[in-house]
Amino acid sequence: MKKILFVIFVLCLSIVGAFAQEQITVSRFQGQKITGIEAHGIFSITTKQGSTTGVTVNIPARLEKQLVLKLDSDGKLQIYIEGKITTKNKRNNDDDHFTAEVTVTSLDNVELTGVCKLETIGDFTTAKLKVDLSGASKMLVGGDFLAKEKLDIELSGASNLKGQMTSPESTFDISGASNLSLKGNTIHCKMEVSGASKANLEDFPINELKAEVSGAAKAHFQVKEKISLHTSGAAKATYSGDPIILSLHSSGASNINKISSKLLENKKEYEK
Repeated sequence: MKKILFVIFVLCLSIVGAFAQEQITVSRFQGQKITGIEAHGIFSITTKQGSTTGVTVNIPARLEKQLVLKLDSDGKLQIYIEGKITTKNKRNNDDDHFTAEVTVTSLDNVELTGVCKLETIGDFTTAKLKVDLSGASKMLVGGDFLAKEKLDIELSGASNLKGQMTSPESTFDISGASNLSLKGNTIHCKMEVSGASKANLEDFPINELKAEVSGAAKAHFQVKEKISLHTSGAAKATYSGDPIILSLHSSGASNINKISSKLLENKKEYEK
Protein backbone atom coordinates (compact mmCIF):
# COMPACT_ATOMS: atom_id res chain seq x y z
CA MET A 1 0.00 0.00 0.00
CA LYS A 2 2.81 2.39 0.91
CA LYS A 3 4.53 1.58 -2.37
CA ILE A 4 1.34 2.39 -4.32
CA LEU A 5 0.93 5.70 -2.49
CA PHE A 6 4.56 6.55 -3.20
CA VAL A 7 4.12 5.85 -6.92
CA ILE A 8 1.00 8.04 -7.02
CA PHE A 9 2.90 10.82 -5.23
CA VAL A 10 5.76 10.65 -7.74
CA LEU A 11 3.31 10.72 -10.65
CA CYS A 12 1.60 13.79 -9.20
CA LEU A 13 4.94 15.56 -8.87
CA SER A 14 5.77 14.67 -12.46
CA ILE A 15 2.45 16.05 -13.72
CA VAL A 16 2.87 19.28 -11.75
CA GLY A 17 6.41 19.63 -13.05
CA ALA A 18 5.24 19.08 -16.61
CA PHE A 19 2.60 21.79 -16.30
CA ALA A 20 5.15 24.14 -14.74
CA GLN A 21 7.36 23.67 -17.77
CA GLU A 22 4.61 24.28 -20.35
CA GLN A 23 5.47 27.99 -20.59
CA ILE A 24 8.84 29.71 -20.29
CA THR A 25 9.72 33.38 -19.77
CA VAL A 26 12.72 34.99 -21.46
CA SER A 27 13.93 38.52 -20.62
CA ARG A 28 16.56 40.39 -22.62
CA PHE A 29 18.00 43.75 -23.67
CA GLN A 30 17.42 45.50 -20.33
CA GLY A 31 18.69 49.08 -20.47
CA GLN A 32 19.38 49.01 -24.21
CA LYS A 33 17.99 51.34 -26.86
CA ILE A 34 14.78 49.95 -28.38
CA THR A 35 13.09 52.08 -31.03
CA GLY A 36 11.18 49.62 -33.20
CA ILE A 37 9.24 46.35 -33.05
CA GLU A 38 9.01 43.70 -35.77
CA ALA A 39 6.92 40.63 -34.98
CA HIS A 40 5.71 37.68 -37.04
CA GLY A 41 3.32 34.83 -36.30
CA ILE A 42 0.90 34.90 -33.38
CA PHE A 43 2.48 37.13 -30.74
CA SER A 44 0.40 39.41 -28.54
CA ILE A 45 2.56 42.38 -27.53
CA THR A 46 2.09 45.24 -25.10
CA THR A 47 4.51 48.15 -25.16
CA LYS A 48 5.12 51.35 -23.25
CA GLN A 49 7.65 54.16 -23.50
CA GLY A 50 10.12 54.56 -20.65
CA SER A 51 13.73 54.67 -19.49
CA THR A 52 13.88 51.12 -18.09
CA THR A 53 13.88 49.44 -21.49
CA GLY A 54 13.78 45.73 -22.19
CA VAL A 55 11.63 42.85 -23.41
CA THR A 56 10.03 39.90 -21.63
CA VAL A 57 8.63 37.09 -23.78
CA ASN A 58 6.42 34.22 -22.64
CA ILE A 59 6.17 31.19 -24.96
CA PRO A 60 5.63 27.41 -24.77
CA ALA A 61 8.76 25.85 -23.28
CA ARG A 62 9.06 23.29 -26.07
CA LEU A 63 9.63 26.14 -28.56
CA GLU A 64 12.42 27.88 -26.65
CA LYS A 65 15.11 26.86 -29.16
CA GLN A 66 12.98 28.23 -32.01
CA LEU A 67 12.53 31.66 -30.45
CA VAL A 68 14.19 34.47 -32.38
CA LEU A 69 14.71 37.54 -30.22
CA LYS A 70 17.09 40.04 -31.82
CA LEU A 71 17.97 43.71 -31.38
CA ASP A 72 19.85 45.35 -34.24
CA SER A 73 22.19 48.34 -34.06
CA ASP A 74 19.36 50.73 -35.00
CA GLY A 75 17.26 49.62 -32.05
CA LYS A 76 14.75 47.47 -33.95
CA LEU A 77 13.54 44.46 -31.96
CA GLN A 78 12.62 41.26 -33.81
CA ILE A 79 10.28 38.69 -32.24
CA TYR A 80 9.16 35.46 -33.90
CA ILE A 81 9.21 31.68 -33.77
CA GLU A 82 11.45 30.13 -36.41
CA GLY A 83 10.11 27.10 -38.23
CA LYS A 84 6.93 25.14 -37.62
CA ILE A 85 4.96 25.64 -34.41
CA THR A 86 4.12 22.12 -33.27
CA THR A 87 1.39 21.26 -30.78
CA LYS A 88 2.26 19.11 -27.81
CA ASN A 89 -0.41 16.55 -28.72
CA LYS A 90 -2.62 15.64 -31.65
CA ARG A 91 -5.27 18.16 -30.69
CA ASN A 92 -4.87 21.93 -30.90
CA ASN A 93 -3.31 23.23 -27.72
CA ASP A 94 -5.41 26.15 -26.46
CA ASP A 95 -3.09 26.56 -23.47
CA ASP A 96 -0.21 27.87 -25.59
CA HIS A 97 0.55 31.55 -25.05
CA PHE A 98 2.81 33.80 -27.13
CA THR A 99 3.12 37.16 -25.36
CA ALA A 100 5.70 39.92 -25.08
CA GLU A 101 6.03 43.00 -22.90
CA VAL A 102 8.34 45.67 -24.32
CA THR A 103 9.51 48.98 -22.87
CA VAL A 104 10.91 51.16 -25.64
CA THR A 105 13.08 54.27 -25.71
CA SER A 106 10.79 55.56 -28.44
CA LEU A 107 8.62 53.86 -31.04
CA ASP A 108 9.70 54.81 -34.56
CA ASN A 109 8.83 51.65 -36.44
CA VAL A 110 6.22 48.89 -36.13
CA GLU A 111 6.03 45.90 -38.48
CA LEU A 112 3.53 43.11 -37.82
CA THR A 113 2.56 40.09 -39.91
CA GLY A 114 0.41 37.00 -39.41
CA VAL A 115 -2.05 37.43 -36.55
CA CYS A 116 0.23 39.47 -34.31
CA LYS A 117 -1.34 42.11 -32.09
CA LEU A 118 0.38 45.13 -30.55
CA GLU A 119 -1.15 47.43 -27.95
CA THR A 120 0.53 50.62 -26.75
CA ILE A 121 0.03 51.54 -23.10
CA GLY A 122 0.07 55.22 -22.09
CA ASP A 123 1.25 58.20 -24.14
CA PHE A 124 4.07 58.09 -26.71
CA THR A 125 6.19 60.82 -28.30
CA THR A 126 8.52 60.31 -31.25
CA ALA A 127 9.81 62.23 -34.27
CA LYS A 128 8.60 59.90 -37.01
CA LEU A 129 6.49 56.76 -36.89
CA LYS A 130 6.25 54.16 -39.66
CA VAL A 131 3.67 51.38 -39.28
CA ASP A 132 3.40 48.39 -41.63
CA LEU A 133 0.67 45.86 -40.81
CA SER A 134 -0.19 42.87 -42.99
CA GLY A 135 -2.07 39.59 -42.74
CA ALA A 136 -4.59 39.74 -39.91
CA SER A 137 -2.37 41.78 -37.61
CA LYS A 138 -3.71 44.51 -35.33
CA MET A 139 -2.39 47.61 -33.59
CA LEU A 140 -4.30 49.36 -30.83
CA VAL A 141 -3.06 52.74 -29.62
CA GLY A 142 -4.08 52.92 -25.98
CA GLY A 143 -3.00 56.52 -25.22
CA ASP A 144 -2.10 59.65 -27.19
CA PHE A 145 0.59 59.05 -29.80
CA LEU A 146 2.46 62.15 -31.00
CA ALA A 147 4.70 61.90 -34.08
CA LYS A 148 6.29 65.36 -34.14
CA GLU A 149 7.36 65.24 -37.79
CA LYS A 150 5.62 62.51 -39.77
CA LEU A 151 3.21 59.59 -39.57
CA ASP A 152 3.44 56.87 -42.24
CA ILE A 153 0.94 54.01 -42.08
CA GLU A 154 0.53 51.06 -44.46
CA LEU A 155 -2.19 48.46 -43.90
CA SER A 156 -2.76 45.42 -46.12
CA GLY A 157 -4.50 42.06 -45.97
CA ALA A 158 -7.10 42.13 -43.20
CA SER A 159 -5.07 44.26 -40.81
CA ASN A 160 -6.51 46.75 -38.36
CA LEU A 161 -5.29 49.93 -36.66
CA LYS A 162 -7.26 51.94 -34.12
CA GLY A 163 -6.39 54.75 -31.71
CA GLN A 164 -5.46 58.38 -31.23
CA MET A 165 -2.56 59.88 -33.19
CA THR A 166 -1.32 63.39 -33.91
CA SER A 167 1.22 64.52 -36.50
CA PRO A 168 1.73 67.53 -38.79
CA GLU A 169 2.17 65.26 -41.83
CA SER A 170 0.40 61.94 -42.39
CA THR A 171 0.52 59.38 -45.19
CA PHE A 172 -1.82 56.39 -45.36
CA ASP A 173 -1.94 53.42 -47.76
CA ILE A 174 -4.87 51.15 -46.89
CA SER A 175 -5.51 48.08 -49.06
CA GLY A 176 -7.08 44.61 -49.05
CA ALA A 177 -9.80 44.37 -46.41
CA SER A 178 -7.99 46.51 -43.86
CA ASN A 179 -9.60 48.84 -41.36
CA LEU A 180 -8.30 52.19 -40.09
CA SER A 181 -10.05 54.17 -37.35
CA LEU A 182 -8.30 57.21 -35.90
CA LYS A 183 -8.85 60.11 -33.55
CA GLY A 184 -6.42 63.00 -33.19
CA ASN A 185 -5.47 65.46 -35.94
CA THR A 186 -3.03 66.27 -38.74
CA ILE A 187 -2.20 69.23 -40.97
CA HIS A 188 -1.27 67.60 -44.30
CA CYS A 189 -2.70 64.21 -45.21
CA LYS A 190 -2.21 61.99 -48.27
CA MET A 191 -4.27 58.83 -48.44
CA GLU A 192 -5.00 55.88 -50.72
CA VAL A 193 -7.81 53.49 -49.78
CA SER A 194 -8.46 50.48 -52.02
CA GLY A 195 -9.95 46.99 -52.17
CA ALA A 196 -12.63 46.43 -49.55
CA SER A 197 -10.87 48.56 -46.95
CA LYS A 198 -12.45 51.07 -44.60
CA ALA A 199 -10.98 54.31 -43.27
CA ASN A 200 -12.83 56.23 -40.58
CA LEU A 201 -11.26 59.64 -39.94
CA GLU A 202 -14.41 61.49 -38.85
CA ASP A 203 -12.73 62.28 -35.51
CA PHE A 204 -9.32 62.95 -37.07
CA PRO A 205 -9.50 66.59 -38.31
CA ILE A 206 -7.36 67.21 -41.39
CA ASN A 207 -6.36 70.69 -42.52
CA GLU A 208 -5.43 69.70 -46.08
CA LEU A 209 -6.48 66.39 -47.63
CA LYS A 210 -5.44 64.68 -50.85
CA ALA A 211 -7.07 61.26 -51.17
CA GLU A 212 -7.96 58.50 -53.64
CA VAL A 213 -10.58 55.89 -52.77
CA SER A 214 -11.08 52.95 -55.16
CA GLY A 215 -12.50 49.44 -55.50
CA ALA A 216 -15.23 48.78 -52.93
CA ALA A 217 -13.52 50.85 -50.26
CA LYS A 218 -15.24 53.27 -47.91
CA ALA A 219 -13.71 56.38 -46.35
CA HIS A 220 -14.97 59.10 -44.04
CA PHE A 221 -13.07 62.36 -43.49
CA GLN A 222 -13.26 65.60 -41.54
CA VAL A 223 -11.53 68.36 -43.53
CA LYS A 224 -11.00 71.94 -42.37
CA GLU A 225 -9.17 73.90 -45.09
CA LYS A 226 -8.53 72.21 -48.47
CA ILE A 227 -9.71 68.99 -50.11
CA SER A 228 -8.76 67.01 -53.22
CA LEU A 229 -10.71 63.75 -53.35
CA HIS A 230 -11.09 61.23 -56.17
CA THR A 231 -13.17 58.02 -56.09
CA SER A 232 -13.53 55.15 -58.58
CA GLY A 233 -15.04 51.68 -58.93
CA ALA A 234 -17.77 51.20 -56.32
CA ALA A 235 -16.02 53.26 -53.67
CA LYS A 236 -17.89 55.56 -51.30
CA ALA A 237 -16.42 58.62 -49.59
CA THR A 238 -17.92 61.20 -47.27
CA TYR A 239 -16.48 64.33 -45.72
CA SER A 240 -17.58 66.94 -43.20
CA GLY A 241 -16.41 70.52 -42.80
CA ASP A 242 -16.29 73.48 -45.19
CA PRO A 243 -12.91 73.21 -46.92
CA ILE A 244 -11.92 74.88 -50.17
CA ILE A 245 -12.57 72.32 -52.91
CA LEU A 246 -9.49 71.86 -55.06
CA SER A 247 -10.87 68.77 -56.78
CA LEU A 248 -13.79 66.38 -56.28
CA HIS A 249 -14.13 63.66 -58.91
CA SER A 250 -16.01 60.36 -58.91
CA SER A 251 -16.11 57.74 -61.67
CA GLY A 252 -17.79 54.37 -62.21
CA ALA A 253 -20.37 53.59 -59.53
CA SER A 254 -18.47 55.50 -56.86
CA ASN A 255 -19.71 58.59 -55.09
CA ILE A 256 -18.64 61.46 -52.84
CA ASN A 257 -21.01 63.01 -50.33
CA LYS A 258 -20.69 65.92 -47.95
CA ILE A 259 -22.13 65.41 -44.47
CA SER A 260 -23.24 68.38 -42.41
CA SER A 261 -21.78 68.77 -38.93
CA LYS A 262 -25.25 68.43 -37.41
CA LEU A 263 -25.92 65.18 -39.27
CA LEU A 264 -22.53 63.87 -38.15
CA GLU A 265 -23.30 64.70 -34.51
CA ASN A 266 -26.69 62.96 -34.78
CA LYS A 267 -25.00 59.91 -36.27
CA LYS A 268 -22.48 59.71 -33.42
CA GLU A 269 -25.25 60.10 -30.86
CA TYR A 270 -27.21 57.29 -32.52
CA GLU A 271 -24.16 54.99 -32.51
CA LYS A 272 -23.50 55.41 -28.78
